[in-house]
Amino acid sequence: MNMMDVPRKNLRVGVTPFENELLRNAKKLFLISKASSPHTQNWDYHSSPQQELSANADRLLKTILAKGTVEFLVKASEGWHESFLQHGQEKSGRLWERHPLAERILHFSHNTLRLLIWWTSTDPKIAQAMREPPVDVKSLTPADEFVVWRIADCVQTAHSHRSESFKKLCSFRAFHSNPWIWLSMPHMLRTEISKHSLSQLDDMPWYAKANLVDSPSFARCFQGLRSVFLEALQNHLFQRLVKDFPLNTEDVEELVQRNVATYLIYRQFLLDAEQAGRPDLALFLLRAVARLTPAFTQLQDRRQNNVKINEQIGRLRTVQERMKARQALIAPLTLINILHRWTLHYRNIGYWDEDYRIAQWWLRQWEEHRGDELVGRVHVSRANLTCSTPLAESDRTSECE
Repeated sequence: MNMMDVPRKNLRVGVTPFENELLRNAKKLFLISKASSPHTQNWDYHSSPQQELSANADRLLKTILAKGTVEFLVKASEGWHESFLQHGQEKSGRLWERHPLAERILHFSHNTLRLLIWWTSTDPKIAQAMREPPVDVKSLTPADEFVVWRIADCVQTAHSHRSESFKKLCSFRAFHSNPWIWLSMPHMLRTEISKHSLSQLDDMPWYAKANLVDSPSFARCFQGLRSVFLEALQNHLFQRLVKDFPLNTEDVEELVQRNVATYLIYRQFLLDAEQAGRPDLALFLLRAVARLTPAFTQLQDRRQNNVKINEQIGRLRTVQERMKARQALIAPLTLINILHRWTLHYRNIGYWDEDYRIAQWWLRQWEEHRGDELVGRVHVSRANLTCSTPLAESDRTSECE
């Protein structure tokens, strides 16, 4: 019999219904989510979980994870020939040319299987029934962490970051400690800003003196395979930040909370990047500020005509609260001040200094993105915001004098 005559169903690898749903979910982890593709957003749920997979399903899952991760990173980067720093030296080329195979090996531990079994048997529509996934957070490999992030991203795409399912998911330890979730969707996470962050009105915005009660650490993102991931995700993180900011909301409280949380999360990331000597892995933030700053003046003009925003700010009880709300409108863009501090430092590094090549790499990027001009434009925008929103009648003469 000719192979083409064999019934199609006989060519399929036998797996159980639960395994079939799990494999379908695994494939969806590595799709670049798009709002116009609703069929890729639904999560397959099966109420009768298995604790282990058959040999066929196990083999298929390993193939999906290995190929899916690589394909996702290639599509996310949208670039082939790039330049990054390694051990203080600039290295250019494709990802696999910059890093030997030993640095790119993916190891998915048993935690990944447990995660996929747990989620395939969890109904995402019933948040109160969700339970902590049975994984050992301390033993998660970089590849495991990547899967954790992709699960969270699929959930927020399908159910929105405001859904109880997403909020419950991010409260679990494996998700709450995941650096990729913090980096890719900072404004979507439920965060708490320290109560001691209020300060007297002065030249420094209040959020620059604030802290997150539960601050993430990104130190491990600059080491080993995680740093390779971060190189590959630069364009993806840039695109997400540009897409998500400015936030489209008329709720002043939400706007302040999410903008300030975004600033504080990325500030911690920049501090960790500085400590690791890897300014190159923060390039997506410089690119994002360069893209967003020119459009901010137009946004500001629109907000001046946004009656709901102005009315809500005007109802805030004190001058300080109204000032805080105005300052927060531009909070993420003021990250340029940290990058500017880096630039001033690198300009003072001479040819014989140890970090000379790092300095030259950064200064070239800074000039390419017209960093000095960005600093000036952000400063002017922040100053204009101080007086741009109508005040309560009793305060019209007390501010903006």
